[in-house]
Amino acid sequence: MARFPFYALLACSLACSALVDPDGSQLGGGTDGGGGGVDAGPGVDTGPGVDTGPGVDTGPGVDSGPRVCDEGEGYCDDLDVAVVCVDNTWRRTGCRATGEVCIESGGSAGCAPDGADCVAGSSRCDGDVLEQCFGGEWVGTSCEGGTSCVDGPGGAMCVGEGCMGPPRCEGDTLVTCEAGVENRTSCAPGECFAGAGGAFCSDPPPDCTEFDNRCEGNTLVTCVDGVEEREDCAPGRCMNGFAGPFCEDTTDPCAGIPEIFPFVSQTVDLCEAENDAQYELMDDCRIDGAPNGGDRIFRLNVTDRGRYSIRVEDDDGSVGIDTVVYLREGSCRGDQIACADDDDCRPGERGCNDGLQYRRSIIVEDLEPGTYYIVVDHYFRGDTWTCGDVVVDVRRVFSGAG
Repeated sequence: MARFPFYALLACSLACSALVDPDGSQLGGGTDGGGGGVDAGPGVDTGPGVDTGPGVDTGPGVDSGPRVCDEGEGYCDDLDVAVVCVDNTWRRTGCRATGEVCIESGGSAGCAPDGADCVAGSSRCDGDVLEQCFGGEWVGTSCEGGTSCVDGPGGAMCVGEGCMGPPRCEGDTLVTCEAGVENRTSCAPGECFAGAGGAFCSDPPPDCTEFDNRCEGNTLVTCVDGVEEREDCAPGRCMNGFAGPFCEDTTDPCAGIPEIFPFVSQTVDLCEAENDAQYELMDDCRIDGAPNGGDRIFRLNVTDRGRYSIRVEDDDGSVGIDTVVYLREGSCRGDQIACADDDDCRPGERGCNDGLQYRRSIIVEDLEPGTYYIVVDHYFRGDTWTCGDVVVDVRRVFSGAG
Protein backbone atom coordinates (compact mmCIF):
# COMPACT_ATOMS: atom_id res chain seq x y z
CA MET A 1 0.00 0.00 0.00
CA ALA A 2 1.45 3.41 -1.01
CA ARG A 3 1.71 6.05 1.59
CA PHE A 4 1.35 9.86 1.06
CA PRO A 5 3.50 12.25 3.06
CA PHE A 6 1.70 14.23 5.76
CA TYR A 7 2.27 17.54 4.08
CA ALA A 8 0.65 16.17 0.92
CA LEU A 9 -2.44 15.19 2.84
CA LEU A 10 -2.57 18.57 4.54
CA ALA A 11 -2.21 20.40 1.23
CA CYS A 12 -4.92 18.25 -0.36
CA SER A 13 -7.35 18.86 2.50
CA LEU A 14 -7.07 22.64 2.09
CA ALA A 15 -7.16 22.67 -1.68
CA CYS A 16 -9.61 19.83 -2.23
CA SER A 17 -12.22 21.33 0.10
CA ALA A 18 -12.35 24.43 -2.07
CA LEU A 19 -12.69 22.35 -5.21
CA VAL A 20 -15.32 19.90 -3.92
CA ASP A 21 -17.69 22.32 -2.18
CA PRO A 22 -16.92 25.79 -3.43
CA ASP A 23 -20.22 27.38 -2.14
CA GLY A 24 -20.81 25.22 0.95
CA SER A 25 -23.94 23.72 -0.54
CA GLN A 26 -22.97 20.11 -0.28
CA LEU A 27 -20.71 19.37 2.70
CA GLY A 28 -21.82 21.98 5.16
CA GLY A 29 -19.45 23.60 7.68
CA GLY A 30 -18.41 27.17 7.96
CA THR A 31 -19.40 29.75 10.57
CA ASP A 32 -22.55 30.99 8.78
CA GLY A 33 -24.63 27.99 9.77
CA GLY A 34 -25.37 27.24 6.07
CA GLY A 35 -24.41 24.24 4.14
CA GLY A 36 -26.35 22.00 1.84
CA GLY A 37 -28.30 18.89 2.54
CA VAL A 38 -26.78 15.48 2.45
CA ASP A 39 -26.31 14.26 -1.14
CA ALA A 40 -28.18 10.97 -1.33
CA GLY A 41 -26.67 10.21 -4.67
CA PRO A 42 -28.49 9.42 -7.93
CA GLY A 43 -31.98 7.84 -7.76
CA VAL A 44 -32.51 4.21 -8.58
CA ASP A 45 -33.55 3.70 -12.25
CA THR A 46 -36.68 1.53 -12.14
CA GLY A 47 -36.86 1.24 -15.93
CA PRO A 48 -39.53 2.53 -18.38
CA GLY A 49 -43.18 2.68 -17.31
CA VAL A 50 -45.58 -0.03 -18.42
CA ASP A 51 -47.06 0.78 -21.92
CA THR A 52 -50.85 0.49 -21.59
CA GLY A 53 -51.36 1.08 -25.37
CA PRO A 54 -53.26 3.90 -27.10
CA GLY A 55 -56.64 5.05 -25.73
CA VAL A 56 -59.80 3.61 -27.31
CA ASP A 57 -61.02 5.85 -30.25
CA THR A 58 -64.76 6.36 -29.73
CA GLY A 59 -65.06 8.35 -32.97
CA PRO A 60 -66.42 11.83 -33.42
CA GLY A 61 -69.64 12.76 -31.59
CA VAL A 62 -72.91 12.53 -33.57
CA ASP A 63 -73.90 15.95 -34.90
CA SER A 64 -77.69 16.07 -34.72
CA GLY A 65 -77.68 19.50 -36.33
CA PRO A 66 -79.75 22.50 -35.34
CA ARG A 67 -83.47 22.14 -34.65
CA VAL A 68 -85.26 22.99 -37.91
CA CYS A 69 -88.94 22.99 -36.91
CA ASP A 70 -91.44 21.70 -34.38
CA GLU A 71 -93.19 18.44 -35.18
CA GLY A 72 -96.58 19.00 -36.77
CA GLU A 73 -96.33 22.73 -37.36
CA GLY A 74 -97.06 23.85 -40.88
CA TYR A 75 -98.21 26.55 -43.25
CA CYS A 76 -99.49 26.98 -46.81
CA ASP A 77 -97.04 27.98 -49.50
CA ASP A 78 -97.95 29.42 -52.88
CA LEU A 79 -99.87 27.37 -55.43
CA ASP A 80 -101.73 25.39 -52.74
CA VAL A 81 -98.68 23.60 -51.33
CA ALA A 82 -98.87 22.35 -47.71
CA VAL A 83 -95.53 22.63 -45.87
CA VAL A 84 -95.53 20.50 -42.68
CA CYS A 85 -92.76 19.61 -40.20
CA VAL A 86 -92.21 15.83 -40.03
CA ASP A 87 -89.18 14.33 -38.27
CA ASN A 88 -87.52 17.76 -37.96
CA THR A 89 -87.80 18.28 -41.72
CA TRP A 90 -90.08 20.50 -43.76
CA ARG A 91 -92.07 18.38 -46.19
CA ARG A 92 -94.10 19.79 -49.07
CA THR A 93 -97.33 18.31 -50.47
CA GLY A 94 -99.08 19.68 -53.55
CA CYS A 95 -102.86 19.76 -53.05
CA ARG A 96 -103.95 20.42 -56.63
CA ALA A 97 -103.03 16.91 -57.76
CA THR A 98 -106.01 15.62 -55.76
CA GLY A 99 -108.29 18.52 -56.68
CA GLU A 100 -107.96 20.12 -53.24
CA VAL A 101 -106.59 23.34 -51.76
CA CYS A 102 -104.17 24.06 -48.90
CA ILE A 103 -105.75 25.17 -45.61
CA GLU A 104 -103.99 26.30 -42.43
CA SER A 105 -105.71 25.10 -39.26
CA GLY A 106 -104.76 24.27 -35.69
CA GLY A 107 -101.21 25.57 -36.16
CA SER A 108 -100.57 23.21 -39.05
CA ALA A 109 -101.60 22.89 -42.67
CA GLY A 110 -102.88 20.26 -45.06
CA CYS A 111 -104.95 19.52 -48.15
CA ALA A 112 -108.73 19.74 -47.93
CA PRO A 113 -111.68 20.22 -50.32
CA ASP A 114 -112.22 23.77 -51.52
CA GLY A 115 -114.53 25.57 -49.10
CA ALA A 116 -113.50 23.60 -46.01
CA ASP A 117 -112.69 25.52 -42.84
CA CYS A 118 -110.00 23.16 -41.59
CA VAL A 119 -107.95 20.04 -42.28
CA ALA A 120 -109.27 16.70 -41.10
CA GLY A 121 -107.52 15.59 -37.90
CA SER A 122 -106.42 19.04 -36.77
CA SER A 123 -107.46 20.53 -33.44
CA ARG A 124 -107.15 23.75 -31.45
CA CYS A 125 -108.23 25.37 -28.18
CA ASP A 126 -110.76 28.14 -27.81
CA GLY A 127 -110.51 28.80 -24.10
CA ASP A 128 -111.56 25.53 -22.45
CA VAL A 129 -113.32 24.38 -25.60
CA LEU A 130 -111.55 21.74 -27.65
CA GLU A 131 -112.24 22.30 -31.34
CA GLN A 132 -111.61 19.38 -33.69
CA CYS A 133 -111.97 19.25 -37.46
CA PHE A 134 -114.59 16.85 -38.81
CA GLY A 135 -115.89 16.99 -42.36
CA GLY A 136 -114.00 20.22 -43.04
CA GLU A 137 -115.69 22.08 -40.16
CA TRP A 138 -114.63 22.94 -36.61
CA VAL A 139 -116.64 21.05 -33.98
CA GLY A 140 -116.27 22.38 -30.44
CA THR A 141 -116.55 20.37 -27.22
CA SER A 142 -116.12 21.80 -23.73
CA CYS A 143 -113.44 20.16 -21.63
CA GLU A 144 -115.26 18.73 -18.60
CA GLY A 145 -114.52 16.68 -15.52
CA GLY A 146 -111.73 18.91 -14.26
CA THR A 147 -109.92 18.93 -17.61
CA SER A 148 -108.71 21.95 -19.52
CA CYS A 149 -107.82 22.46 -23.16
CA VAL A 150 -104.09 22.58 -23.92
CA ASP A 151 -102.41 23.21 -27.29
CA GLY A 152 -99.50 20.86 -27.92
CA PRO A 153 -97.17 20.14 -30.83
CA GLY A 154 -99.37 17.21 -31.84
CA GLY A 155 -102.57 19.24 -31.59
CA ALA A 156 -104.92 20.36 -28.85
CA MET A 157 -106.29 18.11 -26.10
CA CYS A 158 -108.26 18.13 -22.90
CA VAL A 159 -105.75 17.48 -20.11
CA GLY A 160 -106.76 16.31 -16.67
CA GLU A 161 -109.09 13.53 -15.65
CA GLY A 162 -110.13 10.98 -18.26
CA CYS A 163 -108.41 10.49 -21.60
CA MET A 164 -106.01 12.88 -23.23
CA GLY A 165 -103.90 13.22 -26.31
CA PRO A 166 -104.52 13.96 -29.97
CA PRO A 167 -106.53 11.65 -32.22
CA ARG A 168 -104.70 8.42 -33.05
CA CYS A 169 -105.15 5.31 -35.16
CA GLU A 170 -105.52 1.78 -33.86
CA GLY A 171 -105.58 -0.20 -37.07
CA ASP A 172 -108.53 1.14 -39.07
CA THR A 173 -110.14 2.61 -35.94
CA LEU A 174 -109.93 6.32 -35.17
CA VAL A 175 -109.57 7.02 -31.44
CA THR A 176 -110.42 10.54 -30.29
CA CYS A 177 -110.73 12.20 -26.91
CA GLU A 178 -113.72 14.48 -26.43
CA ALA A 179 -114.35 16.13 -23.05
CA GLY A 180 -112.28 13.49 -21.31
CA VAL A 181 -114.18 10.63 -22.95
CA GLU A 182 -112.51 8.33 -25.45
CA ASN A 183 -114.46 7.71 -28.67
CA ARG A 184 -113.66 4.98 -31.18
CA THR A 185 -114.83 5.18 -34.80
CA SER A 186 -114.31 2.60 -37.53
CA CYS A 187 -112.95 4.22 -40.71
CA ALA A 188 -114.11 1.38 -43.00
CA PRO A 189 -114.45 1.32 -45.93
CA GLY A 190 -111.80 4.05 -45.77
CA GLU A 191 -108.60 3.98 -43.76
CA CYS A 192 -107.37 5.62 -40.57
CA PHE A 193 -104.55 7.99 -41.45
CA ALA A 194 -102.12 9.50 -38.92
CA GLY A 195 -100.90 12.83 -40.26
CA ALA A 196 -98.92 15.76 -38.92
CA GLY A 197 -102.01 17.36 -37.40
CA GLY A 198 -103.29 14.16 -35.80
CA ALA A 199 -105.25 11.18 -37.04
CA PHE A 200 -108.38 11.14 -39.19
CA CYS A 201 -110.48 8.83 -41.35
CA SER A 202 -109.63 9.14 -45.04
CA ASP A 203 -112.12 8.48 -47.79
CA PRO A 204 -111.86 5.08 -49.46
CA PRO A 205 -109.88 5.19 -52.70
CA PRO A 206 -112.10 5.38 -55.79
CA ASP A 207 -112.77 2.16 -57.62
CA CYS A 208 -111.96 3.87 -60.92
CA THR A 209 -111.06 7.14 -62.61
CA GLU A 210 -111.94 8.74 -65.95
CA PHE A 211 -108.81 7.12 -67.39
CA ASP A 212 -110.57 3.76 -66.97
CA ASN A 213 -113.30 4.72 -69.47
CA ARG A 214 -113.23 2.18 -72.28
CA CYS A 215 -115.14 -0.04 -74.67
CA GLU A 216 -115.46 -3.72 -73.79
CA GLY A 217 -116.88 -5.17 -76.97
CA ASN A 218 -120.14 -3.27 -77.45
CA THR A 219 -120.33 -2.22 -73.78
CA LEU A 220 -119.37 1.30 -72.75
CA VAL A 221 -117.56 1.34 -69.37
CA THR A 222 -117.39 4.75 -67.67
CA CYS A 223 -116.33 5.95 -64.23
CA VAL A 224 -118.92 8.15 -62.49
CA ASP A 225 -117.93 9.58 -59.08
CA GLY A 226 -115.41 6.78 -58.59
CA VAL A 227 -117.93 4.05 -59.40
CA GLU A 228 -117.75 2.01 -62.60
CA GLU A 229 -120.90 2.02 -64.74
CA ARG A 230 -121.62 -0.18 -67.76
CA GLU A 231 -123.94 0.57 -70.68
CA ASP A 232 -124.89 -1.71 -73.57
CA CYS A 233 -124.57 0.35 -76.76
CA ALA A 234 -126.89 -1.90 -78.80
CA PRO A 235 -128.44 -1.33 -81.28
CA GLY A 236 -125.63 1.19 -81.76
CA ARG A 237 -121.94 0.51 -81.23
CA CYS A 238 -119.24 1.46 -78.72
CA MET A 239 -116.68 3.81 -80.26
CA ASN A 240 -113.40 5.30 -79.01
CA GLY A 241 -113.54 8.99 -79.91
CA PHE A 242 -111.06 11.83 -79.45
CA ALA A 243 -112.77 12.90 -76.20
CA GLY A 244 -113.13 9.32 -74.97
CA PRO A 245 -115.32 6.28 -75.64
CA PHE A 246 -119.03 6.74 -76.37
CA CYS A 247 -122.08 4.90 -77.67
CA GLU A 248 -122.66 5.78 -81.33
CA ASP A 249 -126.24 5.69 -82.53
CA THR A 250 -126.17 3.70 -85.76
CA THR A 251 -129.92 3.72 -86.29
CA ASP A 252 -131.15 5.69 -89.28
CA PRO A 253 -132.33 9.07 -87.92
CA CYS A 254 -134.51 9.41 -91.00
CA ALA A 255 -136.29 6.07 -90.59
CA GLY A 256 -140.07 6.36 -90.62
CA ILE A 257 -140.17 9.72 -92.43
CA PRO A 258 -143.10 9.60 -94.88
CA GLU A 259 -142.41 9.83 -98.61
CA ILE A 260 -143.86 12.48 -100.87
CA PHE A 261 -144.32 11.90 -104.61
CA PRO A 262 -144.18 14.34 -107.50
CA PHE A 263 -147.54 15.56 -108.81
CA VAL A 264 -149.30 14.26 -105.66
CA SER A 265 -150.21 17.13 -103.34
CA GLN A 266 -150.35 16.54 -99.61
CA THR A 267 -152.09 18.60 -96.92
CA VAL A 268 -150.23 18.92 -93.63
CA ASP A 269 -151.58 20.27 -90.33
CA LEU A 270 -148.66 22.15 -88.72
CA CYS A 271 -150.67 22.54 -85.50
CA GLU A 272 -150.14 18.83 -84.88
CA ALA A 273 -146.41 18.88 -85.54
CA GLU A 274 -144.36 17.87 -82.50
CA ASN A 275 -141.02 18.83 -83.97
CA ASP A 276 -140.01 22.48 -83.47
CA ALA A 277 -136.37 22.26 -84.57
CA GLN A 278 -134.77 25.56 -85.53
CA TYR A 279 -133.34 25.43 -89.04
CA GLU A 280 -130.84 27.77 -90.64
CA LEU A 281 -132.14 30.29 -93.13
CA MET A 282 -130.04 30.68 -96.29
CA ASP A 283 -129.56 33.87 -98.29
CA ASP A 284 -132.33 32.96 -100.71
CA CYS A 285 -134.84 32.95 -97.85
CA ARG A 286 -134.86 36.77 -98.11
CA ILE A 287 -135.19 37.57 -94.38
CA ASP A 288 -133.23 36.81 -91.23
CA GLY A 289 -134.45 34.98 -88.16
CA ALA A 290 -135.31 31.38 -87.39
CA PRO A 291 -138.92 30.19 -87.69
CA ASN A 292 -140.29 29.18 -84.31
CA GLY A 293 -143.28 27.08 -85.33
CA GLY A 294 -143.62 23.33 -85.66
CA ASP A 295 -142.31 21.53 -88.76
CA ARG A 296 -142.83 18.36 -90.76
CA ILE A 297 -140.33 16.39 -92.89
CA PHE A 298 -140.92 14.38 -96.09
CA ARG A 299 -138.62 12.12 -98.11
CA LEU A 300 -138.41 12.77 -101.85
CA ASN A 301 -136.84 10.12 -104.11
CA VAL A 302 -135.74 11.64 -107.42
CA THR A 303 -135.34 9.06 -110.16
CA ASP A 304 -134.97 11.41 -113.15
CA ARG A 305 -132.55 14.28 -113.47
CA GLY A 306 -134.32 17.59 -113.96
CA ARG A 307 -135.65 20.84 -112.54
CA TYR A 308 -138.15 20.47 -109.72
CA SER A 309 -140.53 22.87 -108.04
CA ILE A 310 -141.39 22.45 -104.34
CA ARG A 311 -144.35 24.61 -103.30
CA VAL A 312 -145.69 25.08 -99.74
CA GLU A 313 -148.76 27.29 -99.27
CA ASP A 314 -151.52 28.06 -96.79
CA ASP A 315 -154.43 25.93 -98.02
CA ASP A 316 -157.00 28.76 -98.12
CA GLY A 317 -155.25 31.98 -97.11
CA SER A 318 -157.78 32.73 -94.42
CA VAL A 319 -155.83 31.45 -91.43
CA GLY A 320 -152.66 33.33 -92.35
CA ILE A 321 -149.79 30.79 -92.06
CA ASP A 322 -146.33 32.25 -92.76
CA THR A 323 -144.62 29.28 -94.43
CA VAL A 324 -140.96 28.38 -94.92
CA VAL A 325 -139.51 25.39 -96.80
CA TYR A 326 -136.02 23.80 -96.80
CA LEU A 327 -134.42 21.15 -98.99
CA ARG A 328 -131.74 18.77 -97.65
CA GLU A 329 -129.62 16.32 -99.61
CA GLY A 330 -128.82 12.67 -98.78
CA SER A 331 -130.22 12.69 -95.23
CA CYS A 332 -132.74 14.50 -93.07
CA ARG A 333 -129.65 15.75 -91.23
CA GLY A 334 -127.70 16.30 -94.42
CA ASP A 335 -126.55 19.51 -96.07
CA GLN A 336 -129.22 22.12 -96.76
CA ILE A 337 -129.06 22.98 -100.46
CA ALA A 338 -132.01 25.35 -100.80
CA CYS A 339 -134.41 27.45 -98.74
CA ALA A 340 -137.43 29.63 -99.51
CA ASP A 341 -139.56 31.91 -97.38
CA ASP A 342 -141.74 34.55 -99.04
CA ASP A 343 -142.73 34.22 -102.71
CA ASP A 344 -143.21 37.09 -105.14
CA CYS A 345 -146.78 38.35 -105.45
CA ARG A 346 -148.71 37.71 -108.66
CA PRO A 347 -150.32 40.66 -110.42
CA GLY A 348 -153.52 41.56 -108.62
CA GLU A 349 -152.96 38.98 -105.87
CA ARG A 350 -154.41 39.87 -102.48
CA GLY A 351 -152.71 39.47 -99.10
CA CYS A 352 -149.33 40.82 -100.25
CA ASN A 353 -147.00 43.06 -98.32
CA ASP A 354 -144.34 45.06 -100.18
CA GLY A 355 -144.66 42.70 -103.13
CA LEU A 356 -144.17 39.54 -101.07
CA GLN A 357 -146.64 36.75 -100.40
CA TYR A 358 -145.93 35.46 -96.87
CA ARG A 359 -148.27 32.48 -97.06
CA ARG A 360 -146.44 30.88 -100.00
CA SER A 361 -142.87 29.50 -100.27
CA ILE A 362 -141.43 28.00 -103.48
CA ILE A 363 -138.08 26.29 -104.17
CA VAL A 364 -137.03 25.68 -107.80
CA GLU A 365 -133.88 23.55 -107.98
CA ASP A 366 -132.02 21.35 -110.49
CA LEU A 367 -131.78 17.91 -108.91
CA GLU A 368 -129.78 14.80 -109.75
CA PRO A 369 -131.23 11.34 -109.04
CA GLY A 370 -131.05 10.58 -105.34
CA THR A 371 -132.81 11.00 -101.99
CA TYR A 372 -133.82 14.43 -100.71
CA TYR A 373 -135.70 15.66 -97.65
CA ILE A 374 -138.24 18.48 -97.61
CA VAL A 375 -138.74 20.37 -94.33
CA VAL A 376 -142.04 22.25 -94.08
CA ASP A 377 -141.78 24.97 -91.43
CA HIS A 378 -143.57 28.18 -90.40
CA TYR A 379 -143.44 31.25 -88.15
CA PHE A 380 -145.79 31.38 -85.18
CA ARG A 381 -146.95 34.75 -83.85
CA GLY A 382 -150.24 34.37 -82.02
CA ASP A 383 -151.50 37.82 -82.90
CA THR A 384 -150.51 37.75 -86.58
CA TRP A 385 -149.44 34.34 -87.86
CA THR A 386 -150.68 31.03 -86.52
CA CYS A 387 -150.65 27.31 -87.41
CA GLY A 388 -153.01 25.30 -89.57
CA ASP A 389 -153.19 23.31 -92.81
CA VAL A 390 -150.69 23.87 -95.60
CA VAL A 391 -150.48 22.19 -99.00
CA VAL A 392 -147.18 20.65 -100.15
CA ASP A 393 -146.80 20.12 -103.87
CA VAL A 394 -143.75 18.75 -105.76
CA ARG A 395 -143.53 18.90 -109.55
CA ARG A 396 -140.94 18.30 -112.21
CA VAL A 397 -140.97 21.54 -114.23
CA PHE A 398 -139.24 20.22 -117.37
CA SER A 399 -136.69 17.58 -118.27
CA GLY A 400 -133.00 18.27 -118.16
CA ALA A 401 -131.05 20.55 -115.86
CA GLY A 402 -130.03 24.12 -116.50
